[in-house]
Amino acid sequence: MGVIDAGLRQSNRSLMGFLRAYVKSMRLYYAFVTGITGWVGVSLYHRLMPDHVNYVRSAMILLVLFLC
Repeated sequence: MGVIDAGLRQSNRSLMGFLRAYVKSMRLYYAFVTGITGWVGVSLYHRLMPDHVNYVRSAMILLVLFLC
């Protein structure tokens, strides 16, 4: 049983290491996609509602989206 338990623990460590590396590598990609999508949305809002534009709020929205 000790050999099986050790093998399962090693397997779990390997899986967690793989998942951690995968998330780290995809984080920048997802931040870029989320930020660009937010930028398009804010730009569309500025174009459709030019009388209601608040640049400080728009900058805060973009900052939050790029940091997500």
